[in-house]
Amino acid sequence: MSRLLASSAAVALLSTAAFAADLPLPMEPVEEVFAAPAYDWTGLYIGGQGGFAWGEFDYDDPTEFDAGGAIFNYGDFSFDADGPLAGGHIGYNMQSGYWVFGVEVDAQWTDIEGSRRFVASIFDLFPSATFDTLAESELEWFGTARARIGAAFDRFHIYATGGLAYGEIDSTLSFPPTAGGPVVFIDRDSEFHFGAAGGAGVEFALTDNIIFGAEGLYVHLFDEEHAYLIAGDTYTMDIDLSAVLARGSVSFKF
Repeated sequence: MSRLLASSAAVALLSTAAFAADLPLPMEPVEEVFAAPAYDWTGLYIGGQGGFAWGEFDYDDPTEFDAGGAIFNYGDFSFDADGPLAGGHIGYNMQSGYWVFGVEVDAQWTDIEGSRRFVASIFDLFPSATFDTLAESELEWFGTARARIGAAFDRFHIYATGGLAYGEIDSTLSFPPTAGGPVVFIDRDSEFHFGAAGGAGVEFALTDNIIFGAEGLYVHLFDEEHAYLIAGDTYTMDIDLSAVLARGSVSFKF
């Protein structure tokens, strides 16, 4: 009897051990990892920008209408211009996947200016040995209204842009004495010009709200006629400006 009980106990013990061997081993707890969401470029932003510009003023179809009714036409000419710029901007972006679509409007004060002096007058009114001709132009301010399309790589954004440009060009025509001295024969004209702008840029979102950017832009302000009345004669020029801008910006995104 005791031998039977011992055998039963051994069988039960072996069965329990076999059952325990079939049980799954306890698993170590797995720590959940959450990926940081990609930066969202959608939203309204405002900011400021500054930089420098290099360009050229073109004077086309210079014409003199003298007091006696005669008309004189002269050759076209141009001269280089450059200067700093600073201003502000406002825009809105909408992101869809990697693509970012936006619009931006900006305006800036500038000191983009240049001049050209011809030794002896190129016009008919004054003796060539007595007076020079001096043409001067300055872009006092300009702005753009542009569409933008780009691609976002988390906090980096690259884009192309293009649209309307507009600004005011102030120009001066004078006849300084060749031998030096005060300028008596002088007149100024200021005209509003429309044009076009296009370029590309890159932006980096330092925080969720602060964005730094760098942009290259080509601006062309189309021909407008500038007129001057000097000593009874009227002088007209069709003036336009083409310029390349390099500027940096900082924006706050809402």
